Amino acid sequence: MNIPFCLKYVRLVLYRGGNNQYLQKIKTLFPPILCACDKMIRTRNFGMRFVSVFGYVRPQADELRVKEYAWYRAVYCGLCRSMEKNISPLLSLTLRYDYVLLAMTRMLLCDEHGNVEMHRCMANPLHKKPMLADSETLSFCAACAAMLAHASVLDNIRDEHGAVRLLYRAAQIPTAAMYKKAIRRSEKSETDTANGVAAENADAAQYPKTLQELGETVKMHLAALSELERSALDSSKPGLSEPENSVSELSKPEKARIVSPDEAAQPFGDVLSAIFSFGLDDESSRRIARHVGTHVGRFIYLCDAADDAPKDEKSGAYNPFVQAAKEMDMLVRDYLNAYRVRIETALHMECAAALDAISLSKSFETHPARPCIENILILGMPAAAKHVLDMPGVPLSKKDAAK
Repeated sequence: MNIPFCLKYVRLVLYRGGNNQYLQKIKTLFPPILCACDKMIRTRNFGMRFVSVFGYVRPQADELRVKEYAWYRAVYCGLCRSMEKNISPLLSLTLRYDYVLLAMTRMLLCDEHGNVEMHRCMANPLHKKPMLADSETLSFCAACAAMLAHASVLDNIRDEHGAVRLLYRAAQIPTAAMYKKAIRRSEKSETDTANGVAAENADAAQYPKTLQELGETVKMHLAALSELERSALDSSKPGLSEPENSVSELSKPEKARIVSPDEAAQPFGDVLSAIFSFGLDDESSRRIARHVGTHVGRFIYLCDAADDAPKDEKSGAYNPFVQAAKEMDMLVRDYLNAYRVRIETALHMECAAALDAISLSKSFETHPARPCIENILILGMPAAAKHVLDMPGVPLSKKDAAK
């Protein structure tokens, strides 16, 4: 938890506390802290560090009706509470809008409406907020958050060097503990679900049956993605040099293996495909969930690649757009501007394909998640893609301020 987050938390508690006499005394005792909070929020230092981690799969809140946005917030807060209750309070710091779409998609496919209850939370401990009651879907999403956090740390340990790697090694201990706790809590329910799937579908052996198997599947796809990126980088390095006065092909740089953005995005699409479809009893629902996960995963990867392209161009890290720009002897910003229409169209097609898939669900017309999912796929994700292509490398919160 960084200093801006602590200041934001203090500000929320003090300013939302109403006319409580004790809070009024605290306000008079700590004016420097409150001034620092206001200054950081006005300059958006807090937003750049914290709001930008919420991800690209976000809703367009001003286009939702009041009751629809209230239901979306109830799912978001209920998922945060499930992470704190079932896994660890630290896990709630990794909560992103992506997990809310995962929860709503699985609730829609299972025709699960959920119950809204009033609870307090860390961000607003003095007033109760509407939250979705803890359920099997929310518990699964919390377990997936622990699994992905641990897999991400392991992946960064392989890719990073120096002090950054040491930081990720330190983070490996709490994330591993959270992942193990998620596996222990889900063992019994996953065994029952796997038995039901095996009885219904003879081909169910190809799908993960437990959360641990799902974690291994996710790690396998992430390892394939890392190997693909590493091979693209290694092939562009010069070969071993020959003795002087000799000419050999080995002394010349080997032509880089060009990995298209579409090929690079597929492994992460496979990751979300496995997660979205895990444990669903109905074959039709599993097929729909796999398609939704694939297209959402590909969108996230391509959007993140476009956003990180200027940074990766300077650091030399792999990025499919940087590699494509080098192949055409262009700067990556010029490449993104030149091919903006194609990239934006491809991202919109991923959103449209995900919406077409989920609209085939039997409960799509009547489920309360429908307007929220449509808002995310039709308005929210395309708006995030537009922000990324307008100013790549600039956090989303700062982009919003510049509008």
